[in-house]
Amino acid sequence: MARRFWPDQDPTGKIFRSDGLPIQVIGVVGDTKRNGLRQTPIPQAYFPLPLVMGTRLPNLKIVVQTAGPPQTAAGAIRSAVQSLDDRLAVYRMQTMTEFIADSMADDSQQTFLLSIFAGLALILAAVGTYGVMSYLVTQRTGEIGIRMALGAGRGTVLWMVLREGLAPVIVGIGIGLAGTFATSRLLESLLFGVKPNDPLMLAGTSIAMAAVAMMACVIPAMGATRVEPVVALRQE
Repeated sequence: MARRFWPDQDPTGKIFRSDGLPIQVIGVVGDTKRNGLRQTPIPQAYFPLPLVMGTRLPNLKIVVQTAGPPQTAAGAIRSAVQSLDDRLAVYRMQTMTEFIADSMADDSQQTFLLSIFAGLALILAAVGTYGVMSYLVTQRTGEIGIRMALGAGRGTVLWMVLREGLAPVIVGIGIGLAGTFATSRLLESLLFGVKPNDPLMLAGTSIAMAAVAMMACVIPAMGATRVEPVVALRQE
């Protein structure tokens, strides 16, 4: 509210009208998001309690900070409110953790579903990479046997298989990063506290994908190093 109505000014002491009443600003607090964490904060003002009770809302929210577990303070809060007026009712008491959890219920469900789909995609990618690499190693059993018969070491064979398996993975990660940058505006609405082009997030995701792909390539590659040259040549 201060940024919108009094930009580059000290709002303290300024006067604005609310329901026809002149209100003087006595201080500025941080923004709050009343309509959800993903919503842009709207201009808001806090009014004195007598003014609110006299002319405004029929129900109020009271925030209480406790020294111990908040659940144990419920009785004391009700007693304190009813000591002012026994006609006042206190209902829907929640801890701040419960309140935040309720406000983020939809976001939590979306995150859970996206996590499941992302996990399934990762498993499918790993299984697919493993299947393709196993097939390629089987197809090249004779070649691997000849190479080992001519003196190629296990390390050389292992590196050959890993190099051929990881090359398309690296290309795929590059295409995925390009797609992320291209669709960043669409992804931004699904994220909170993280930018779609955040370098740490992209680097961590790329490393995780590369690690999964490497593990999927290592098993067939290790199998290729155990090929006996004589057995491989007999298959030819």
